[in-house]
Amino acid sequence: MAELGRGCPSMAWVAATNLEAKRVLQIGTSDEAYADAFRDVDSVACASARPGTAVREPGGLRISGRWSYASGCELAEWAILSVQLPGEGDRPPQPAAVFARTRDLTIDRDWHMAGLCGTGSHTLVGSDVWIPDSHLLDLPRIAAAASNIAIAVGLFAPLWGAARGALDIVVNVLAKRTSPNPAHPTLADSPGARRNLAVAAHKIDTGTGVQGASERSAT
Repeated sequence: MAELGRGCPSMAWVAATNLEAKRVLQIGTSDEAYADAFRDVDSVACASARPGTAVREPGGLRISGRWSYASGCELAEWAILSVQLPGEGDRPPQPAAVFARTRDLTIDRDWHMAGLCGTGSHTLVGSDVWIPDSHLLDLPRIAAAASNIAIAVGLFAPLWGAARGALDIVVNVLAKRTSPNPAHPTLADSPGARRNLAVAAHKIDTGTGVQGASERSAT
């Protein structure tokens, strides 16, 4: 995934989110439901953590909402969607997750991100979409799975690869761009530029630079 990200961050991100969505489905559903969903092993899955609403009916749920940042939704056959189950009696509303067919949803193409347009992270929209009980995910089982570590690494890898790809471009520019200091023919000959490059490379290779950027973005 990191190597894909080095060449094309959008491609890597969609590949990673598809892989991790399938892992989550494999953990959180029955073997029968998973096998039924992925009779075609090349089927793509996307996901969104934005909560929608759900109304319980016999045998399943009716869900509605807008689920944004659904990377790869234009390619996906399935979508993992977060919903809020209504409270019952003294029990407050509960979070839940389902997997729905994207053909039962529409796409609001509102993703216009420079450099990452190719992820197609648009918003999925649904109204009273029927979800059978077999398509609800077991959230406690997912949360307890040891493979969550692998999932986290899998989603981090494209970001690391993208940072390395950006560094590749900077290295190429430094070798060609004229230095403002006449004592150095190019920026690659400048001690200051080389030091800054080394610091950036160290942060990328250790993951600290990518982690910091992710934290700032989340904030």
